[in-house]
Amino acid sequence: AISIFVMPPSLQALKRRLAKRKTETTSEMTRRLAVARREIEARSLYDFVVVNWKINQAVKEIESILE
Repeated sequence: AISIFVMPPSLQALKRRLAKRKTETTSEMTRRLAVARREIEARSLYDFVVVNWKINQAVKEIESILE
């Protein structure tokens, strides 16, 4: 098995994406960003890290890893 961590380009980018979706309350977004911070800090535990700048590129990178 391999592990792949898909991370946002930055926490600010993640915050913008979440705000744009309008699917979470402010407190839910705050909690989610805190979880994301902890997950990003643990990224070295994964075999691969893919930064999700653009979804199509991230998918290509993941497909390449899986091949």
